[in-house]
Amino acid sequence: MNILIVDDQVFNYELIKAMLEPEGYTVLFETNGKSALQTLRQKKVDLIISDIFMPVMDGFQLCMECKSDRELRRIPFIFYTATYTEKEDEEFALSLGADRFIRKPIEPESFLAEVGDMLREVKDKTMQPKVATLEDEETLRRYSQRLSTKLEKKVVELQEEVAERNKAEEKVRRLNRYLESVIDNVNVWFNVLDEKRRVTIWNKAAERISGYTKEEVMGNEKIWEWLYPDEKYRAQMTSAALDVIKQEKVLEDYETTIRSKDGEERIISWYSKNLIDEHGKSVGSVSLGVDVSERKQAERALRKSESGLRKAQQISRMGNWEWNIVSDELIWSDEMYKIFGVEPGAFKATYEGFIKAVHPDDREKVDKTVHEALAAKKPYAITHRILLPNGEVRIVNAQGEIEYDEAGNQVRLVGIEQDVTEKELSEEAVRQLSAAVEQSPVSIVITDKEGDIEYVNPKFTEVTGYGYKEAIGKNPRFLKSGEHTQAFYKEMWDTITSGKEWNGELHNKKKGGELYWESALISPVRDNEGTITHFICIKEDVTEKKNLEAQLIQSQKMEAIGTLAGGVAHDFNNMLSAIIGYSDFLLMKMDDNDQYRGIIEEIKKAGNRAASLTNQLLAFSRKQVLEKTVLDLNDVIKDMEKMLKRLIGEDITFSTSFDPSLAPVEADKGQFEQIVMNLVINARDAMPGGGNLSIKTENVIIDPRYVKVYSYARPGRFVCVTVEDTGVGMNEETVASVFDPFFTTKETGTGLGLSVIYGIVKQHNGWINVHSEPGRGSSFRTYLPAIGMKGDKAPEAKVSLKGLKGEGEWVLLVEDDALLRNFATKALEEYGYAVFVAKNADEALKIYEEHKEEVGLLFSDVVLPGKSGIELVEALREKNPGLKVILSSGYLDEKSQWPVIKKRGYRFMNKPYNLADLLHAVKEVLKQ
Repeated sequence: MNILIVDDQVFNYELIKAMLEPEGYTVLFETNGKSALQTLRQKKVDLIISDIFMPVMDGFQLCMECKSDRELRRIPFIFYTATYTEKEDEEFALSLGADRFIRKPIEPESFLAEVGDMLREVKDKTMQPKVATLEDEETLRRYSQRLSTKLEKKVVELQEEVAERNKAEEKVRRLNRYLESVIDNVNVWFNVLDEKRRVTIWNKAAERISGYTKEEVMGNEKIWEWLYPDEKYRAQMTSAALDVIKQEKVLEDYETTIRSKDGEERIISWYSKNLIDEHGKSVGSVSLGVDVSERKQAERALRKSESGLRKAQQISRMGNWEWNIVSDELIWSDEMYKIFGVEPGAFKATYEGFIKAVHPDDREKVDKTVHEALAAKKPYAITHRILLPNGEVRIVNAQGEIEYDEAGNQVRLVGIEQDVTEKELSEEAVRQLSAAVEQSPVSIVITDKEGDIEYVNPKFTEVTGYGYKEAIGKNPRFLKSGEHTQAFYKEMWDTITSGKEWNGELHNKKKGGELYWESALISPVRDNEGTITHFICIKEDVTEKKNLEAQLIQSQKMEAIGTLAGGVAHDFNNMLSAIIGYSDFLLMKMDDNDQYRGIIEEIKKAGNRAASLTNQLLAFSRKQVLEKTVLDLNDVIKDMEKMLKRLIGEDITFSTSFDPSLAPVEADKGQFEQIVMNLVINARDAMPGGGNLSIKTENVIIDPRYVKVYSYARPGRFVCVTVEDTGVGMNEETVASVFDPFFTTKETGTGLGLSVIYGIVKQHNGWINVHSEPGRGSSFRTYLPAIGMKGDKAPEAKVSLKGLKGEGEWVLLVEDDALLRNFATKALEEYGYAVFVAKNADEALKIYEEHKEEVGLLFSDVVLPGKSGIELVEALREKNPGLKVILSSGYLDEKSQWPVIKKRGYRFMNKPYNLADLLHAVKEVLKQ
């Protein structure tokens, strides 16, 4: 569809066109009503969009002409104006027969919607052409009135616009005069060329440098011949100028040599760029030129001077440098690169790059020297080593001095480095020795022949705490700890003064009072005539080594004690089995009122108490079978009381408080004893000056409120054992970590004691709480599940052996202890069993081979000389898989193979065992 736009502003047309054409409309354009009428009569138009205020014929007249024409009145007419925006304007426009009145500005979407609605009515033929509602006379009157009002307003606006434009033009004129003044007076050659390389602007600096006036060069192409008389060179320069104009190249720091009017050659450094018009077309160029002739001459002189300097530096092997402290830029002379053996491009020209080129052993010293000089604002001088890329080490002497800016700020450090390797070679051995002594990992002390200190190395200061000045002039006796006798020191002095070496260990005291051990070697130093002039002592701090040795000895001692305890317990259990068993024998033979019955019972009690002590030894050596049984913790702790009192010493008051109705628990007795023992030992160690230690048992009921506070707890009935001390206590941080593996506050502790306790308690489905404050002691509360309320303690049952007699079954008894072997044999034979007796596995195998049809039960010790009881069982069961077995042992270690015993399901008896235990076990196994 064709839309005619009538507007005297091309910009408004372009804007409307940009909105309509993407929607598929064809847009026609006229600048006034008169030309619009001609177009309307010549072309098909579907919609008219007209401004109002226009020259020749305005929009109101155009609308009236269209609506009075039979052919044109059918075309929809829209007024689109920014001038006639009042309500009366809209009413008048619509009274002329216009279909729409749209005020500028309007959103593109709204504008397109108005146009679209109008054209849809045309397309659907639903639009009725509008006609003027005013009479001609009224129309002309109101038209004249609206036009007069708008013209008056427009005149005022134009007057204001003219005034503003005059002001703007005056500003432009002033700005142009200012720019012309700036250009003319700037001390830089400034010229502008048109597209044909003709001069259009030529400032005073250009006149002064070239010698040619503005009048001589303006529009004169001869300037190129004047400035560049050499034809070849001129062609090169004009080509460069054309490249700037035509190809839009930019010349920067582009140097040319011109010949001035007086014939002098000048060197000009140019910056040139093309000029473009409002359409983006290149129309010439602008150039700025700086006369660098004097600078170039100075540079040539400088290069000549530098050449001489380089030669001098090369001869003296000396280079100079400059470090910009602010930017960290480092500038080296050529000789510096040669000294350091690097190429300029391969070297990181920063302070860090320089430090990396210094020998690693000297870097800290050099860096410290430089920064101390900066801090003190003083020059410095230092001799140090550098490491060349090829691995060669050279020695240089460096000197530096600080430069400041006008504000007194440090801006540069300048200096020299001279290769003095050859000069220093003669002193290298001394320096190396000195460095070795200074950096030695052992203390080195040099005294005069009277024993007064003349030198100590840094390690001496590190170990003893005494500074160099504190030690010089003193006799080493100021380190005495008082642990050695006077005779010890006399023997040392006599040895070294006689010209011999002394080697030994010294227990000395540091400045802070701490004692430490040293391994020392003292040697005399002689002069060329062999006379002793000094003594040198080389000492190594071996305190940690001694402590480790002590810990190792202690560990080995404890291991040995544990092994000894296990061995003693093994032999004791064999003897105790015989003592308890024979006591049972006698008791079975006696009447209840026998005058000796009480004596025998006391013997058995003593045997049982000895067995309890043996179990504690086994707990210590960790060689007991770990099995849960129903325990009265009151009884367990009471059995441990004597041992615990011996552990804590006489300076600690020990007390207990037992709940008489304490519920039983299901626990491993040995493991529970370990819990109590470890807690008591920790409490003892927390009271080095003595104090109070108590153990308390009680029944507790854990409710849900408690569980909310301690999430790891569980509701129910529990037995609580509290170990409390009045020791040094712990802070919150220590309490939080106290159960962590390897955490310890002791100097020699392993950090495993409390973590093991924690693990044991968790395995028993319990938990342990700790409360402690610094200086107020600690309390450890262990909770174990109760398995039922405890009644009165039942009296010890009399031993009854009714129904335990055998029926002549053959038992193969294997026991290496004669006392226990004799008791077991007598007991079995006394109660109706036939017994084959063997002292070891080999004898047992022979007996079985001879009597395998008769043997119904193997009763064997686990630990035997030669083959073990387990190996014997395995050998016999290969021959007879149904052979019944009882194994027995006084303790279990790696030889006992307890996991194998449990896995195979063999009946096991702990030593010591009594007569009833023996007979019950034999009877039960034979019945299986």
